[in-house]
Amino acid sequence: MIEFENVTKTYPDGTTAIENVSFSVEAGTTTVLVGPSGCGKTTTMKLVNRLEDPTDGTVSVDGTDNRELDEIDLRRNTGYVIQEIGLFDHRTVGENIATVPKLVGWDDERIDERVRELLDLMDLSRGFRDQYPSELSGGQRQRVGVARALAADPDVLLMDEPFGALDPITRDRLQNEFLDIQERINTTILFVTHDIDEALKMGDRIAIFDVGEVVQYDTPQAILDDPKNEFVADFIGEDRSFKRLDITPVTEVMGPPDGEYAAAIDGNTDATTATDGGSSYDGEALSPDDSVKAALDRLLRSDAPALPVVENGEVIGVVADEHIRASFGRRSDARQGAT
Repeated sequence: MIEFENVTKTYPDGTTAIENVSFSVEAGTTTVLVGPSGCGKTTTMKLVNRLEDPTDGTVSVDGTDNRELDEIDLRRNTGYVIQEIGLFDHRTVGENIATVPKLVGWDDERIDERVRELLDLMDLSRGFRDQYPSELSGGQRQRVGVARALAADPDVLLMDEPFGALDPITRDRLQNEFLDIQERINTTILFVTHDIDEALKMGDRIAIFDVGEVVQYDTPQAILDDPKNEFVADFIGEDRSFKRLDITPVTEVMGPPDGEYAAAIDGNTDATTATDGGSSYDGEALSPDDSVKAALDRLLRSDAPALPVVENGEVIGVVADEHIRASFGRRSDARQGAT
């Protein structure tokens, strides 16, 4: 766990970057720090690995004030990814990834195995190992940067606008890939961005900053459902309902597979194609990981009254327009009841 307790950072010229910031980051989760430029989010992140030290208050790692920890060991055990990536141009991809493991004294066999493992994890063929950063695309360099940050199995990973310099298509693809990677690593992540859509997509919890203060710290769903003040509401934007569609999985709104829309999917269910003797669905379908936004988009582009949600070839639910409307109507009623 990482804990910020009444943390203030004031520079010698009298500028206060953050003031009285308090929040806790649970181990193994991703917390996104988001806000406009100059609000203090990057300063807050740098306090974790002591690139900055607080003027007042405490930053604790697993219950210990990080100023009591060895500074070099702390940084070697904290992965760091920045927007500019910062790869060593004169070193190959493999040598870049191996940087920290070599510093901490891993043997060559262990390093070699870790480099291969991370190339696979980042969906980079092993042929990339002997290439140089100048030979890679921006997205490939960013993958190598993340691999280097993860190389020595850090407990904490700091990511400062890691996808900010990429084109929208590459950025979206890397966001999705990183979410998949996140499920396979047990690393506590602090992720800085100025983009609320990225924050909602990437974070288990979000800290929204305004002029050096955390004005709301909560889950993406809770922030969308109940912005704490006008600043948060304005920062999220007027399309809160659409943003909610993007972070809600279809499994939360789908209806039963044997309900009134069952007939709409029966034509694509073939008992002869299944390997286990059961039925198998081979038509157009949604996966359990798809968002409600993706489901709505495909419904609008389809003539079908509903789309099935399929997992391992089996239909586990059905999504129609009325399921989406009913679910978000319940959310609206719940908010009105709470007020």
